[in-house]
Amino acid sequence: MSSISAEAFRELLTIVGDGRYVRVRVADRYVHGSDASIEWAEPQVVVYPGSAEEARAVVAWAARHGLAVTPRGAGTGLSGGAVPLDGILLVLTRLDEIPEIDPKARIARV
Repeated sequence: MSSISAEAFRELLTIVGDGRYVRVRVADRYVHGSDASIEWAEPQVVVYPGSAEEARAVVAWAARHGLAVTPRGAGTGLSGGAVPLDGILLVLTRLDEIPEIDPKARIARV
């Protein structure tokens, strides 16, 4: 498990732009450690990006620091897919725009 240095954490805060969207308290990490399955693991930090650009920047930041990234929607899955693999839990619930729907091609860009 890589730990996040104070300098790296400050860098993460500048990416997301607001400390309300970066959670490190034990209680916040604990409640985000599972989905509707029976699996559980505690992330080092929970991040709520507000745009696709912020999400990409967080993933790039995590790669630079050797941290795993686990994406999460509402956390209702039964397969353990939203259970973090240590590192960053990237909660995508703030990304709620649907810029394009093509029913003919059955494609939605969300």
